[in-house]
Amino acid sequence: MAAGNLRRLENDHRAIREIFAGDPYVEIVEIGTAPFDKYKVIYKVPSLRLKQNGQPVRVEATNVEITLPNGYPRVPPVARTLGGEIVFHPNFSATKICLMDDWAPGVQLHDLIKEIGEMLQWQ
Repeated sequence: MAAGNLRRLENDHRAIREIFAGDPYVEIVEIGTAPFDKYKVIYKVPSLRLKQNGQPVRVEATNVEITLPNGYPRVPPVARTLGGEIVFHPNFSATKICLMDDWAPGVQLHDLIKEIGEMLQWQ
């Protein structure tokens, strides 16, 4: 891993720990060992999920996994709901969350985490 990528991962980790520390609606769980390139984000906000019969049902929490692939931040993160849950939103499928159309290396991980939370709440 290049020094710049390592520095970015460390800076992202520090920023999300500071920004979301004590946040009652967003819990961040690191996956693996430092420098972390995978996170579980637990959004404690109401959202709609599709039941197997296709009907939406309100839920109070959604678990999302965010992976920072090799080449990050030039290559965009990959996000998906855990457990194959399908959120009732056009940007969510059983296998992927469609993120920003125009990814740029300057986009910060904490902004992406906030954006997913806003999508869950249809903001």
